[in-house]
Amino acid sequence: MASTLLRGVRGCCRRGLRVLHCRSSLSDNDVVSSNLTNRNPRNLEQMLLAHKHGGFELDKLSCSYWHKLVFESSGQSVSGSVVHVDGHVVLRVSSSEWGIRKQLVSATDRSAAAAVASVLARRCLEAGLLCVQAPTGDREGSLRLQAFLDGMKEGGVLLTELWSPR
Repeated sequence: MASTLLRGVRGCCRRGLRVLHCRSSLSDNDVVSSNLTNRNPRNLEQMLLAHKHGGFELDKLSCSYWHKLVFESSGQSVSGSVVHVDGHVVLRVSSSEWGIRKQLVSATDRSAAAAVASVLARRCLEAGLLCVQAPTGDREGSLRLQAFLDGMKEGGVLLTELWSPR
């Protein structure tokens, strides 16, 4: 139907734009609205255009990230989550989830941390999170934390967020 309406692109250009000639007039459906509503609030973050608040110099915890990786280890389970700078949890994976717990021998050892990391990395990539800020604590002290971070790297998630070029 589009081929019957359009004769093709003519060679005449006005101000660098090509003009389409059609046999019938445009309908209401063909008119493009001049108002644009952004329905993706993370769009500016993905294009590295959103403001990344670096915090203040005397603050103990710096909030110079958009998405932070959080690793929690308790006596019953191991969990990992991705937290937005606003404070809400974007993704959360725990070794106490039925599907993960069923495949683990222990819910608190290094293999559980690696399994939680691989599931969290897959969910991050499915949600469109390609890079998160890794925890800046004692990395060498905990073998479970190191296994968790290695599992995230192997899953394809960058553990440092990119900085905007400006």
